[in-house]
Amino acid sequence: MGSGNIAVNPPFASVITIVALFMIYVNGHDFNLHSRQALSKFIPLQSDITTAISASVVLYRLFASMWSAAMLWRCIFILMGNGGISLEQIDRLLAWQIHVHPLRLGLLVSIILLAAIPSQFSGPILTGSITWSSSYRLSEGWQRVTGIDAGDMVRGSYFPAHGFQQAFAQASGLGGTAWKDALGDKRTMRRVIYSMAHLPINSTLKNITLPYFAISKLEWTTESAIPKEDSLKIRNSSNNNPLFIYPFTGVFTLIPDAWGFPYLSPTSPEIVQETWLVSGVAPSTDGWAVGRITYVAGAAKCRDCRVSAPFTAQNDTVLTVLPSTAARAAIALMPMVWGMMAAQNNSLPGIDNIDDYVRALLIRSYAASRTYATWAFSQSDGRLSTVAHTAIQTSRATVLLWRVWLWLSLNFLFTTSGLLFLIVQGMSGQRLVGSPPLAALLLGTSELLHKRDRAFCDFSTMTGDDKGIGYLHFTRDVTQGSHRQVEIVEK
Repeated sequence: MGSGNIAVNPPFASVITIVALFMIYVNGHDFNLHSRQALSKFIPLQSDITTAISASVVLYRLFASMWSAAMLWRCIFILMGNGGISLEQIDRLLAWQIHVHPLRLGLLVSIILLAAIPSQFSGPILTGSITWSSSYRLSEGWQRVTGIDAGDMVRGSYFPAHGFQQAFAQASGLGGTAWKDALGDKRTMRRVIYSMAHLPINSTLKNITLPYFAISKLEWTTESAIPKEDSLKIRNSSNNNPLFIYPFTGVFTLIPDAWGFPYLSPTSPEIVQETWLVSGVAPSTDGWAVGRITYVAGAAKCRDCRVSAPFTAQNDTVLTVLPSTAARAAIALMPMVWGMMAAQNNSLPGIDNIDDYVRALLIRSYAASRTYATWAFSQSDGRLSTVAHTAIQTSRATVLLWRVWLWLSLNFLFTTSGLLFLIVQGMSGQRLVGSPPLAALLLGTSELLHKRDRAFCDFSTMTGDDKGIGYLHFTRDVTQGSHRQVEIVEK
């Protein structure tokens, strides 16, 4: 029985190896897309993994085919030594691996062959079990990023009439760049930094300053519940603006000159905390929505800040507000910036919830305004630098485990078929044939050829008369070890 165990083990060992490869090395791991040495250590390409999987399935099929071919002939020898087998049955067995016999060893042979069939068609189940998604790895070394605008405004500036609208348009454009296709996450702040345009998406900046704007309270009420002067502000506002927001405390940071244009004055670093009156047309209603909104504005230090879009950095962790000299300047710019953003639907989510709309509009207009202020009003030599981990684009493998277990089950059935064959081999009372193809070549078939009056080559195709030739079986006890002759026993 020793050689039979050797025949069973290669397919079973290859199945275990392939499953271990999927579970330990492939599932949940990232693989390079363009270069195996993109990082400091060797990492296979995605194509290497798919090739290795296909090759492993082919190798398994090779082992399984070798075992199946040998098993088919051994089953034929067992049946020849125990009741016989017809030429028609041999032909069907070799062609389709099917044998139908309801009694004794013939029934067990039928079960063995049937259990071995599913594994031969199981390859696509495994090769299609991996889904790939975009991912990345970070380089181990740092890359310096220079030319970053100063984190706070350091000098005042007067808006001339010809530059007033241009400034608001540029600030609104920064909002569109930073927040395009962004989700409405209230904890996320973004900043446009043009000097990091060369960094791939998902690169990480070690330390930069971000705008900070958080809404701590937003509550809605009726117009009659607010002071009369604030109600007049609402009634006197232009109906073309879909959202109006006024400082509820009466403190406004626009300092108008004779022409009505603001002068942005730097202040001492501060954290701005104010309550504003907010009003607008509420979605799905016929009247005004009036409310009060309390916010906190300033700056924040972002550690390991991620490049989330071209030119754009954002936080992925909770920020802590810090005092900022640019906060008041940004708040002064906000009304016109949010007006442009609202009118153009610039970087705003398509939502029907007025709370989410107001929060998104304020957060994004502040971030855009402060980014513009630090870019336009910082000293020309007020440039900073930081370092970054560069992102290397990779592909992450996710294995559909149910497909792996299904493939394993089908091939475990094949292994069970091999073990069952060894039991049948022992029950047959015959010695195990070491090399079935050689044994088949050395079989004595002269009686068969003479009876049909046909040469060896003439049996390459069966005829209708061959179906009634009878059963083939060995003439001698195979346990004697002598050369075997095949004789025909009439049905």
